[in-house]
Amino acid sequence: MPISINGSGTVTGVSVGGLPDGIVDTDMLASNAITQAKLPAGTVLQVVSATKTDTFSTNSTSYTDLTGMSVSITPTSTSSKILINVDVHGVGDDQTQLYMEILRTSDNNSVCIGDTAGTRVRSSLGSGYFLQTNDVRHQGINFLDSPNTTSTFNYKIRTRTQGSGNIYINRAVGDDGNTTSGRFPSTITVMEIAA
Repeated sequence: MPISINGSGTVTGVSVGGLPDGIVDTDMLASNAITQAKLPAGTVLQVVSATKTDTFSTNSTSYTDLTGMSVSITPTSTSSKILINVDVHGVGDDQTQLYMEILRTSDNNSVCIGDTAGTRVRSSLGSGYFLQTNDVRHQGINFLDSPNTTSTFNYKIRTRTQGSGNIYINRAVGDDGNTTSGRFPSTITVMEIAA
């Protein structure tokens, strides 16, 4: 079929691959012209993050929300994967362990958590108790989750103790008011990945 241009400027007769390389560039594409279905697996579709810079403490032996460490996401496809990255600074009093879990609120299940083993605490990440008054431990984890939903939900960090003392986030146990005791940030970032 010959290539022709009608009076309104419509081009006909062009087959797939019929244009030379470089004729169509990204500037010529309309906004949102490429649908998610056309994106390759592994493409980052969205990123959501939260940063906690204030401090937190608790002596609860049941998991409780770590304020400021929750992100909301609405996946664009049920097949999408969610890459979760968590970094927390925290420590427990003498003989008090710090434990944390990642909770997915779409089904209220913990994700990336250790197996059941007797009376041991199941946890996503955690820290031992302090050795010196200004010790602060850094904990981090990456996990690729499969939430299988397009509904809006949250990933939140929950924390608890195991022992008789307190746990502290973004600060040391002693929290001395001088340069030997620091303050730190904690973050949670989630990325939707095309599958």
